[in-house]
Amino acid sequence: MAQQPAEEYLQAVKDQVAKQITIASHRDTLSHASTTIEVLKVAEAEQFPIHSVRLFECSPRVDGLNLILQSDLSLSTLTSLQTLVIHDVDRNLTNEEWSAILSYSAQCTSLQMLKFFNYVVQALPVESIPTSLRARNVKVSIMRTVGSFIFTCRLDLETGEWQASDIGGILPGEEGFDEESYPRSRERFNQWQRASSSDCANQ
Repeated sequence: MAQQPAEEYLQAVKDQVAKQITIASHRDTLSHASTTIEVLKVAEAEQFPIHSVRLFECSPRVDGLNLILQSDLSLSTLTSLQTLVIHDVDRNLTNEEWSAILSYSAQCTSLQMLKFFNYVVQALPVESIPTSLRARNVKVSIMRTVGSFIFTCRLDLETGEWQASDIGGILPGEEGFDEESYPRSRERFNQWQRASSSDCANQ
């Protein structure tokens, strides 16, 4: 029988997964990404709470119960994961791809938040949204960055529609606020809000 990991190693893993862990396929060496995934596997096996995993430009796809990253590395279901962040550049998923990622997320039974950065908004068939996500009230959102501002669109798990709902970043009255860019960004947010509502209504 293989020797159990040392207590010190398990504590180090527990400490590491208490903070956000990032896997970036285009930057990380294969060995570094593999090591990070092994840490997550150990945390899952020990049922340590995994605070957050951020996949940066990994363009994940789903194969069974695994996420396959751009580097062809596989991230298995993490039942102790609390937040999953998927960050790509203007990625446009098919309904089948959305359904697969939502199904993977549903298997992560401790998941509270699922965040997408810079994904294209589109209405989703209600049947593609796992009932367990609704039952657990998992927060699903898309965020897009324009200048120094972040626009948020939240998924209504009951209807499959995305609702543009928030603008974040440095706002009026805060140090570093850009007086010139804010009105333009605000208008772009309004345009995005109207476009997302129109897209949802037409699908």
